[in-house]
Amino acid sequence: ITMTVVSAVATLFSLICFFVVFVFKRNTSVVVAAQPEFLGIILVGSMICYAAVFCWLYYVTDASCAALPWLMVTGFSCIFGALFVK
Repeated sequence: ITMTVVSAVATLFSLICFFVVFVFKRNTSVVVAAQPEFLGIILVGSMICYAAVFCWLYYVTDASCAALPWLMVTGFSCIFGALFVK
């Protein structure tokens, strides 16, 4: 299994979790207690981090080299910022 497949599957899983939290389970007591806004920020941050894998693997250009640290830092900041605020 390549890293691209793992990253794509993880992104798809995060997207499905995002959809389930915000469409089907929004009013359940567990999701309300977990604050769905922060759950959404964490899931979006994880999807941004997963997108950084695609910068590593394909054609290396100046743009992909510049995007890699931005994607990693932005995703990490979203994930841990939501956790710290929560």
